[in-house]
Amino acid sequence: MLSLSPADLITRVLILLIVFPAHELAHALAATRMGDPTPREHGRLTLNPFKHLDLVGSMLFVFVGVGWASTPINPENFGENRRVKMGFVALVGPLTNLALAVVGVIPFYIFHWIPTTVSANQYYPDPAYFFSLFVFLNLLLAVFNLIPIAPLDGAQVLGALLGGVAAQGFDAFQKFGPFALVILVFILPMLGVNVLLLMVSYLVIPAMQLLFIGIY
Repeated sequence: MLSLSPADLITRVLILLIVFPAHELAHALAATRMGDPTPREHGRLTLNPFKHLDLVGSMLFVFVGVGWASTPINPENFGENRRVKMGFVALVGPLTNLALAVVGVIPFYIFHWIPTTVSANQYYPDPAYFFSLFVFLNLLLAVFNLIPIAPLDGAQVLGALLGGVAAQGFDAFQKFGPFALVILVFILPMLGVNVLLLMVSYLVIPAMQLLFIGIY
């Protein structure tokens, strides 16, 4: 990943500036709809990327393919059924990535492009390469964010489905979420277990094949 060409870097930065604000705006709009004024108070009801981006999360996205941004949300403002409402607020983020992936496929059907993993020019991305990576990274982000480990969206989504003792145990585990993610993304690959590669192979690639079914 560190041997990225200028075309790769430009593509990833542009995708970062489009995708992360859309993902976080979806969270902000959903939370606002649930009665939480926090996103509005922090100026997050916008597509301005500089309102959402995190430096470390952005760099990881550019060089690794997954990363994070943030939207301040206070579930205390949701009233009743807070867990369910928080689960919905979390779910709209990955769903936004799925929707963007579908939108990214449309130009291939219009212009009869062929999906590609390499830009025709190493200094700037050609359209087919840009949209190929756009679709791929949105699908990867959607799948990655649904991992049920805090602070990923999947933790809140699964948490909304649990109750009683199961919910208490799950909530207690989430304080170790950041450490679990470090192990998942960085430690396990050094031990021969690459979770990201497994997600790409068994979830992202099949999803791309489905989306491009009329093109291949």
